[in-house]
Amino acid sequence: MTALAQKTDAHDQFSRVFPTECGLDLCFSVQVRVGEKDDGRNWKSCTINNETGVINIPAAHLWGSVGSVGQAMRRKDSLVTALRASIRFIRSSERQVLVTQRPGNANYEVLRYDLAERKDNLCVYRLPSTEVRFAKRNQMLQAAENRGPLAVMTANNRHEGFGSNRTDIWIVNKTGLIQLVQLIILTDDDGKTFRLVALNRWAGNVHRLSAPSPYPAEMHEDIFQNPEVRELAEQVVFVPKDAHPGFDIRAHVLQLPTFRHCILRNLETLPAADGKKRNYPVRRNVSFSMGGGGGIVSFYAPDMGCGGWGLVEQPQEDGPPKKFQIRQSLISPYGIIDGQKSDLRTDDGILDIQMGDIVTWTRVQDMGPDHPALILDAEIAYAA
Repeated sequence: MTALAQKTDAHDQFSRVFPTECGLDLCFSVQVRVGEKDDGRNWKSCTINNETGVINIPAAHLWGSVGSVGQAMRRKDSLVTALRASIRFIRSSERQVLVTQRPGNANYEVLRYDLAERKDNLCVYRLPSTEVRFAKRNQMLQAAENRGPLAVMTANNRHEGFGSNRTDIWIVNKTGLIQLVQLIILTDDDGKTFRLVALNRWAGNVHRLSAPSPYPAEMHEDIFQNPEVRELAEQVVFVPKDAHPGFDIRAHVLQLPTFRHCILRNLETLPAADGKKRNYPVRRNVSFSMGGGGGIVSFYAPDMGCGGWGLVEQPQEDGPPKKFQIRQSLISPYGIIDGQKSDLRTDDGILDIQMGDIVTWTRVQDMGPDHPALILDAEIAYAA
């Protein structure tokens, strides 16, 4: 256990510790706001269960006893209406840490650490708040998900529309080890509990080519057309670890000059790319042939909707693919990995679903002309 982790106990504001493969402990804290008005005095610090990510909010401020939109409107001044997280870690010359968000899923924005909290080589980042929203759940979803009429969810970091509230934490070691940790705040039980969850979404190593060579991108080709991105891509190889897909799926981070410069200034010390492939698959391989009701995950966010929402595309012989929606509550937690039935849940209980995974089903629910049909018994399959 590192010195920072030893400082962090159940009474510490930063009560959740996430060890990374890069040798860095990320510590998280959270504050919650009770009531809609932000007067600066109604934010309270809460500890976080280090095993489950559950935020220890007093029961009187949770939404468990609220059963309708009318009740929510009358009681919202006593309920949790926003949450905001902070990140703390030890600064080191051996690595670069970038805390980023993508408002509107557009360009990355690098967040700045709080100068007032900078001491003893500790960096603290205070993230923008995440609002709690509620709405009436239509009768079709009530029946399909076996839930009540009130839907409670965490909002996103977009100015309008819907999306994810995730924060991307990129860690780049001088040795070429790279890791992406995603931080999200969610509720998957309509406000009975809220959780702060950290996910290891990509890890790998960057290797140095002996001579520059053109890079044939597997996706996001427009990003690689940027001359500065192309300069880096032609000199290195990103090699994923374990079952992670190729780095092209994370290519948006290459638009950050700080990320590129961190690799380029350590180029000579990176391990050689001898024998490494130039490209790696951006999708996990399918472990069986798709038959019956089946499609391919095109998008999934574990904090969207009420605990996880995404889109599946089913290829058609003629015309564009047919779209379906998936919801976490209607996806089996057990999927087929390398032909074997396996638990898809991470240590935090989040379903490990990525773009390109195969979804099979036998039943769907028509959600009307303006919405894709809802898959009622989704099962995920891929080969690790």
